[in-house]
Amino acid sequence: MSRSKRKGKVYYRDCAVVLTYHDLDPDVHLNSPYCLTPRLFGEHLDALKQNGFKIINMESFIKFMKSGKRIPPNAVVITFDDGEKSFYTYAYPLLMQRCVKATNFIVGKKIDAGRGISWDQMREMKQNGFSFYSHTYNHHRNSNYGENKRLLTSPQFLENENRLESAIEYEHRVLDDLSLIENRIQEELGEQTKLLSFPFGAYNDKVVEMGQSMGIELFFTVNRGLNHTGQWLVKRINAGEGDLSPESLIQLILNYAEQ
Repeated sequence: MSRSKRKGKVYYRDCAVVLTYHDLDPDVHLNSPYCLTPRLFGEHLDALKQNGFKIINMESFIKFMKSGKRIPPNAVVITFDDGEKSFYTYAYPLLMQRCVKATNFIVGKKIDAGRGISWDQMREMKQNGFSFYSHTYNHHRNSNYGENKRLLTSPQFLENENRLESAIEYEHRVLDDLSLIENRIQEELGEQTKLLSFPFGAYNDKVVEMGQSMGIELFFTVNRGLNHTGQWLVKRINAGEGDLSPESLIQLILNYAEQ
């Protein structure tokens, strides 16, 4: 199907695709799973428009997910994880040139340590319709106990006491982290809806329960698919691979739209 024919086609309605990116780098290798060039990112944005997809902002997506407020057919949400400096340097101008917005889920400690986008940059971008939410304060890392276990979902080994955290200690640690990042966001950017992107996509029922107890309304996963009103676990599609061509991105979305 030609692009001109695709542009007016409805692939899906009353649902939305959420795309995930991480980092942009002009010198990135093609085989990077989490980074692509700014040029390729711009080509992704252009391909979405040329093929009839409508990029909506996070505010519209939240209202759709929570209350069923209408969104256009072929709706797409652009998200980034980690709060990399490249979001301001490269993604922001490319998105502004095309009059579309994106969201970044930030790691609080990384931001406070000056290793990501700054709070001043976020305030500037927020004034232009961009949004920023939690990717935890300091839980985007592995647990020190076991193999391939994530800090958000697994106990820590307390070396000074030569034992694992108790269930209560684990809960307090996670709640303290999630509360701290929400407090930092509110202090720097003002009050807003609470959202959480799970580091590495790892979560369990306890994390969701704790998050909901503190008012987190949507949780962003790495599970792929379309999103419908009433879900609180958001599915996302990784679009940030270094060798993902614009044509492959469109086909990737269509694969889920046709299921």
